[in-house]
Amino acid sequence: MLKKGIFGMGLAGFAVLCMLMNASGNIVYMTSFDKDSGKLPNWTIYTDIKNVGSVIADNGNPFSVQKSTYISSPKDRATKAWATSPDLPSGYGNSPYVLEVYVYLPDTNNHWFYVMCNGQIRSVVDQDNKLVYRHDDINEKLMTLSTGKWYRLFYDVHLNGDKDCTTPHVHINVATGSSTWYYGPYNLYQNTYWTNLYFGDDESTTANFGTAYIDDVRVNDDIFFADFNSGDHIGWKWETTAGDYAKIYITSNKAASDTGKYSMRVDSPKTESMAWAYTPYINLKLDKPYTVSMNFYLDTYVMGGFFLAYNGHTWCYLVGDYSVPCVNLYSISGSTATKVASLPIWKWMYLRMDVRPADQKYDIYIGNCGDDNGPQYKTTVGFYSKDAINYLGMGDPDTSSSTGTAYFDNVRVEGTPK
Repeated sequence: MLKKGIFGMGLAGFAVLCMLMNASGNIVYMTSFDKDSGKLPNWTIYTDIKNVGSVIADNGNPFSVQKSTYISSPKDRATKAWATSPDLPSGYGNSPYVLEVYVYLPDTNNHWFYVMCNGQIRSVVDQDNKLVYRHDDINEKLMTLSTGKWYRLFYDVHLNGDKDCTTPHVHINVATGSSTWYYGPYNLYQNTYWTNLYFGDDESTTANFGTAYIDDVRVNDDIFFADFNSGDHIGWKWETTAGDYAKIYITSNKAASDTGKYSMRVDSPKTESMAWAYTPYINLKLDKPYTVSMNFYLDTYVMGGFFLAYNGHTWCYLVGDYSVPCVNLYSISGSTATKVASLPIWKWMYLRMDVRPADQKYDIYIGNCGDDNGPQYKTTVGFYSKDAINYLGMGDPDTSSSTGTAYFDNVRVEGTPK
């Protein structure tokens, strides 16, 4: 199907082209403890009893190996063990950002033991290792963490709201091995964030206690995000066929949420037309787990091979079904096409793909914008190819058979920067 247009350049050609574009994204703070020993360097440790507190331990999480930090406040001892990170850059919480930490619980003797706290986010392990998120005087019990297993906790924080919720909120992902659980959106504990991260037991009483290994603490902003609210397509590249048939433009006719002003319309109404939009270079490590998400609005049932997202790993495209009528979303793994979902037209939808390069698979989630239940898991598919490029393409990439018209908004990539 992909014989002409932008794909004629091949992956190698695009890799060169994309390198000429501006990079995006930033690591605000990161530490792995792997080169440390003894007490935590540059961290502040609050503890009441000698040899109780936070020290470097040779129990690194399996994703980075080597070392982690060990925080212990024993049960039935009136002590605290409270580890505080160095000051983070001022203003890191003024735009969407991500908090990430790996946690390992050696036993179940935990009660209100913080595994992430920065004022806006307050998350603890409670009795029987229940992971809890605190907000609005509510303790949200998310799941039970098994002992002797590393978990990745991922807090996606949005101070100004996003497609799921127009007020400040957080999405929480919990992952271990190849399994991932998704929670939220939840309100923030408070709107004010602190310049430090906190872990452990902050009270000198017997009420709270716990023991945990903490590793690979990271604060990220988005690797890439485009809401088009400037009214421009800065950094994006467009390819269209000559004539009036195929068009790509930023429009104020539709936006994915009340906080948005503009979206991107991609229109290729005829099989001989082509309308292909692709992002600037995305400064992303493609061999590490990453997430791609976006809002989209289908403006016609006439869809044939019209792409929602393509980067080599992912291949999601749309085909109209006039008998229903609806538009079917497919994903291609190698040469096998898998039907993911049937989608409505004239409605803003949300697509998320959680990509796992280690096993060459990705999970697909679809949801209605504004749905309190959030996106729903649909399926897991294999990579189209083990090779990928640091950009996302969407629309109609050739002049042979593909057609479609759609709006795109809030295009986001989260992961590990290069």
